[in-house]
Amino acid sequence: MAWSIESRMPFMDWRLVQFLARVPSAYRIHDGWTKWLARHAMRNELPPDVVWRRDKIGWAIPEPAWFGSGGPLAAWLDDTLHGSAIVQSTCTTLGIDVRAAPLALRLRLLNLAVWHRLFFEEPGRPGRPLGRTMALQGH
Repeated sequence: MAWSIESRMPFMDWRLVQFLARVPSAYRIHDGWTKWLARHAMRNELPPDVVWRRDKIGWAIPEPAWFGSGGPLAAWLDDTLHGSAIVQSTCTTLGIDVRAAPLALRLRLLNLAVWHRLFFEEPGRPGRPLGRTMALQGH
């Protein structure tokens, strides 16, 4: 989990992505069911208890404990948000006070800041570390 990357390669065909971008929302969520189109498409391919399960939940992390006031990542969050030109520009345009924004919004802005830094400010920088910088032992 050190570099936790979720990958769903069968669903990454560009034609499928273009098609799904045009699908009306009624086919994305229908009668309280998310992923309606995928569930409907797979109803004869997968067991019903897989297609129609409702008990799947995400893997929650203790965001307030990590990023909130006094948390071990709070200073890094603040430094990253305030040092990001794209975050500052976006917040100015939208009239958002970064310091007063709820943690959930600040974490979304953190994703924007880190993404922008990696793919626009530092693209192709030789040796750019992604994830942990320590070498894996025995590999």
